[in-house]
Amino acid sequence: MLIAEMESVLKSRARDDVKIERQPCLWSCVRHCNVLLRDDQRYSYLAGDFNPTSEAAEAILHWFDLHGASEAGIVPFRDWPREMRGHFIARIPPDRS
Repeated sequence: MLIAEMESVLKSRARDDVKIERQPCLWSCVRHCNVLLRDDQRYSYLAGDFNPTSEAAEAILHWFDLHGASEAGIVPFRDWPREMRGHFIARIPPDRS
């Protein structure tokens, strides 16, 4: 349901620059709904414990845009959307090999 909300937000904004992939499981059952914000050049993030609402989708995509505008994928806490606070599970460094 969260994916449907995210796709709806992207469609309403005519955004085709964000790729959403469905995964059957991210092994974070205790903190579902989960999203993996993946980036090959910067830090990636696993976030969870979302309600499948348009507000959550808006916050996730807003944070994703802030992440994309950053050099290393580090968004200062003061800039995080309120709806993203408390949802991060892991920060994954980029593969430097």
